[in-house]
Amino acid sequence: MIWTRWTRVITIWAIMGVMPAALHSPSASSASRSSIQRPPSRSGEVKLGANLVNTFVTVRDQAGRLVSTLEASDFLVLDDGVPQAITYFSRETQLPLSIALVIDRSQSVRKRFPFERVAATRFLEDVLRHGQDRALVVAFDSNVYLIRDFTDDIPALAAAIRKLTVAGGSSLFDAVYKTCRDKFASHDIGRKILIVVTDGEDTTSWATLEQASRMALQTDVIVYAIGIRGIEQKTSILKRLTSRTGGRVFSPKTREEKLAKLFARLQEELRNQYSIGYTLPHQPDGQFHTLTIRVKRKGMTVSARRGYYAPRTSP
Repeated sequence: MIWTRWTRVITIWAIMGVMPAALHSPSASSASRSSIQRPPSRSGEVKLGANLVNTFVTVRDQAGRLVSTLEASDFLVLDDGVPQAITYFSRETQLPLSIALVIDRSQSVRKRFPFERVAATRFLEDVLRHGQDRALVVAFDSNVYLIRDFTDDIPALAAAIRKLTVAGGSSLFDAVYKTCRDKFASHDIGRKILIVVTDGEDTTSWATLEQASRMALQTDVIVYAIGIRGIEQKTSILKRLTSRTGGRVFSPKTREEKLAKLFARLQEELRNQYSIGYTLPHQPDGQFHTLTIRVKRKGMTVSARRGYYAPRTSP
């Protein structure tokens, strides 16, 4: 089984410093997913029942400032257009994070790659709290590589990022698809965040943009993008990839200081979100259902996933 092979390769890599194996392709058997072990529970995590629809919400005012003082009564939740009663509400300023940092190492980012590595490392150093949060590092060119699995060991994550070099084409959609499927599908606790640092180009993926976005929704992952080309990047692709999940695109210029500021804004956003839940209003049919979150106060902008895939009852 491919996960057994991964375990051997990662163990050897930890000892000898060699590149870990690539994630398997979207067409691989779903049976391999069952071998992923569920991580141990950590203090402060909230595990929600299968009959509860949960979403994380970011709210900004007219000036673009984060709003973190709202109550459940300030929100309106619509499932397939039908209002729902909120049964779970929390301000998620301290909830532990599980972060997948997905780094573009394709030829198209060659000139900006050193800058990309430094900024990504600094972000992890700033955002991760030892014993509470954890992160993994994935890199992609024509293939997708698990560089470092989930850990709260910041020096180990930083060392893994420093070893990255530029090579090959760009499988952006594969990277998002495979990371969500293989590293987040078995997790049902905490907040699952995927941050892709990329120029937005995709030249070699087997998965499509729609498949990548759908897999993120199916695994309850919020996708953010740091577009390292600034105004030259393909922002429409990245916006389509992120917005459906409740994430967004940060578009800096190519100076390290600018990117560092955007990572800081992302960090602030992750610590100032709301968690809103309600009872599943229909049968667990495995189908996609639209989700709309509104704030009853004027002048507020809401970011949240646009829908979800309901669980399916086993026959």
